[in-house]
Amino acid sequence: MNIGIIGAGPAGSLCASRLSQNGGKVLLFDPRGAWEKPCGGGVTAKAFAHYPFLSGCVETHRSIGSLAVISPRGARTQVVLEEPICIYSRTVLNQLLLDRALADGVRFLQERVLDARRRETRWELLTDRGLHVVDFLVGADGVNSFVRKKLGERFASEDLMMTFGYRVPKEIDEGIVIKFFPRFRGYYWVFPRPNHASFGICGRLSQYKT
Repeated sequence: MNIGIIGAGPAGSLCASRLSQNGGKVLLFDPRGAWEKPCGGGVTAKAFAHYPFLSGCVETHRSIGSLAVISPRGARTQVVLEEPICIYSRTVLNQLLLDRALADGVRFLQERVLDARRRETRWELLTDRGLHVVDFLVGADGVNSFVRKKLGERFASEDLMMTFGYRVPKEIDEGIVIKFFPRFRGYYWVFPRPNHASFGICGRLSQYKT
């Protein structure tokens, strides 16, 4: 099987590894490779148990044992987690999984897919550098997925969130903080990470005109 995967984030890279381990010839497309983003990077104890190779870079994450939730009226509750959540920089987590995919024989192409065309039983993928033909196509390119837009329907604004996130180069001692606000369908977050903290806010897209 010749398989094309669009999107080399954690999901696409792990999918590529699994398919390659089982005999597939995998092309993994992403114009950026591993990259940073303000949200994401949290790995639970259940994920570590299921994917033990993640422990190979334990020194690169923050172990968080508590979660503070603040209500719209300002009431605060502190939740002590039964098992800690480990928060990575997304670049580190992404690179770990991408390197694993490469070690498993995946061919990584740092190319942007511009079009996907069905030709009988195969797919033609036109990129900014050439044309590739595969038997199967996997879309792992996130919420703005090119594959979903090409083959499916757009999400309604009611199903989307508008987000602003920032990485602040400062370590913080407290755990995760989630805060809600009156008359606002969304929340503010703080995620401690190694060497920096991720701050952000998100709200229901349908509430706002863009």
